Amino acid sequence: MSDVFSYAWAFVVGILLGVIYFGGLWLTVSRLSRVKRPGLVTLGSLVLRLSALMVGFYLIMGESHWLQLLVCLGGVLVSRKFMLWRSKTMTATTQ
Repeated sequence: MSDVFSYAWAFVVGILLGVIYFGGLWLTVSRLSRVKRPGLVTLGSLVLRLSALMVGFYLIMGESHWLQLLVCLGGVLVSRKFMLWRSKTMTATTQ
């Protein structure tokens, strides 16, 4: 039974990691036109977002629990779908 909870926890953490990653990407892209060095901001954002994602994956995987890592990745993909859907609905309502 504890496996079910660990997989559920990995999925929730994956969703949170995805929101952090793709939310950070959205914030970066939305502010690129207002910064002096967009390349540096983009690179810095990429490094921070990937670092957070990799640390989260590493912590979820633990002692080589690769199934938890796959479940966490599934959570990231679910949050990606949600963020894409949300951005499309926000764009449709503003036009």
